[in-house]
Amino acid sequence: MHFGHRAIINMQNRPFESIEEMDRIILQNFNSVVRQNDTVYILGDVCHQMKIEDADNLIRKMNGKKYLIVGNHEKKYDPRLFEDIKDFMKISVEGRNFALDALSDVVLAEEEQRRIPAARSYPCTHGI
Repeated sequence: MHFGHRAIINMQNRPFESIEEMDRIILQNFNSVVRQNDTVYILGDVCHQMKIEDADNLIRKMNGKKYLIVGNHEKKYDPRLFEDIKDFMKISVEGRNFALDALSDVVLAEEEQRRIPAARSYPCTHGI
């Protein structure tokens, strides 16, 4: 997400004129698809270059039951804003097991990990 990250606008050619516009639209888009009781796994880099109070206030506005898999730009967010905060997490969705790791940008079904050890996906996409 990179809320508050001014440089990401130019680095990733995001279509925003300001940080405020970017943060407002990302939050609006997030909340338009995530309902209050949805489970959300955030794969790192929620906020960057923000005061912790501003980051916590923004996270408070995000819908869903949030699980944070720590990225390389995390702050010491209020842990009460998340169901859990981990460096690595295993989850099961509809009988399929997944390993979530934001720092190495890996999200793989366990079957795929066994079948194709080098397979990778990149959940921390900086562009929109």
